[in-house]
Amino acid sequence: MYRLVYDASIDGLWYWPTFLGLAVFPIVGLILFSVLLQKFRHKGLLRGPDGAVRAALFGTLICGPMVLVPAYMGYDELREYRTFVTRLSAGEYTIVEGVVSDFTPQRADGHPPESFRVDSHHYQYSPYELAPGYHTVQVKGGVIKSGLRVRIADIDGHIARLEVAQ
Repeated sequence: MYRLVYDASIDGLWYWPTFLGLAVFPIVGLILFSVLLQKFRHKGLLRGPDGAVRAALFGTLICGPMVLVPAYMGYDELREYRTFVTRLSAGEYTIVEGVVSDFTPQRADGHPPESFRVDSHHYQYSPYELAPGYHTVQVKGGVIKSGLRVRIADIDGHIARLEVAQ
């Protein structure tokens, strides 16, 4: 008998706070643009017929990357997560069942990444890694430990579903 501990399709995108962090970049870009625009106006750099063109070009160069790069990063992470969950729902995974061995817990300082082995399958993860799958280390309440019997739905070496024996 196994107890479900983690399922990517139920637990959702665990690193969503990272996306909130990415939202800081556009805000910083707009503030920087506003401050520098005021300085340019004060120095008279935006006067004349091409002043508006210079302001628009400057705004695009400053704000463009600070909006587009985080937007792309967020989109890419969401796409990867959706693909992961779709594969889990479609049954496109390998079942790995056995006893945890070679367990190395992550320390409170975040090093090394937590790792373990079940038969010939090796798993390594950290809460600081942006990748789909189980990432709860022992020091933060994770259940993995040496000798524990587990059943894992493995997608490309990532834990899509984790069940522990009762």
